[in-house]
Amino acid sequence: MAALSMAVIITATSCLVNENDAQQRNFRLMSFVDGDATTGLYGIFDDGTTVYISNNSEIPAVPAEYYHKGEARALIDYEVESFKMPGYDHTLRINGYECIRTSDIYNNLDEHIPADYAEGLEIYEMIFARNNITLNFHYRTSNFSDKIAAHDFILVHNKNADHAGPFQDAYQEDGFLYLELYHDTKDDLEQYDNLVKRNFKFDTNLLGINIYDYRGIKIIHKTLNDRQNRVVTLTEFK
Repeated sequence: MAALSMAVIITATSCLVNENDAQQRNFRLMSFVDGDATTGLYGIFDDGTTVYISNNSEIPAVPAEYYHKGEARALIDYEVESFKMPGYDHTLRINGYECIRTSDIYNNLDEHIPADYAEGLEIYEMIFARNNITLNFHYRTSNFSDKIAAHDFILVHNKNADHAGPFQDAYQEDGFLYLELYHDTKDDLEQYDNLVKRNFKFDTNLLGINIYDYRGIKIIHKTLNDRQNRVVTLTEFK
């Protein structure tokens, strides 16, 4: 993946068990599930298959702030075990993981968003699975860690009939659900390239819509260099 090879600052938490392990590794998105006393911690891949973690007691605990509605999104570094635990589709040994912060999609456009969240970014990768929209994107920051942490990203379903706001002209009547991606620098200087992963949960109850009533998903954002509106197709449902 491009995200793993670029020489940039990673803002998500990285929790490696053995970063000097020379064995060939597999990398894949997974959701940790905070199970009950019977199941304990387990995982779900984006295709819905379940994962038993053989070395659960050895890996660092997922920080509580990454859990959202019982799940914590992560990019895992793993090996497939030779045995299969009954009741699970896969048994894995996890060498390490990079936590991905998750938040809900905003339902409607708050008044403060257009003024404060108009900064640019460039999307590298977009994935939709199990009502998760996981984005990999590039932006610029100063070299101070506290400033980097202050950057904020929100995804908005602008349900106004006229789609009023900075992206109003980007909408088309093409059957897609349009979502607006905003970036707030919190007055940070744009000096250094940075790469970040963010996950946004599509909650039907909160948004009041069914995603599969649409042809697919498109995301609008401001470009990094010239702050122009750009529309990218996340997915098209067949």
